[in-house]
Amino acid sequence: AATAHVILQNKEDKMLNTRMGMLALGIISAGQAVAQGQADSKGFVEDSSLNVNLRNAYINRDYKNDREDKSEWGQAFMGTFASGFTQGTVGVGVDAFALYGIRLD
Repeated sequence: AATAHVILQNKEDKMLNTRMGMLALGIISAGQAVAQGQADSKGFVEDSSLNVNLRNAYINRDYKNDREDKSEWGQAFMGTFASGFTQGTVGVGVDAFALYGIRLD
């Protein structure tokens, strides 16, 4: 019984070593991919972008049964800001967005 326990323990150790080796390989591969992306990074300010979108909406309802027709008109402003990332082992960036709507009628 003691011999079977030792053989079973050795198999578990080999499986654990294989799993740990695969995990280490994955981490190293991911680290190299991040390092390549970091080399392409221009910087916090240089990679920043700001986009502003305007959208206009108009709705017209035609009520047939002697009710007053209804219409709505509105303007929306949508702004998004995305910074680049700081250089270094851990890159830090900032993203922000703003939404605003105005009723025009």
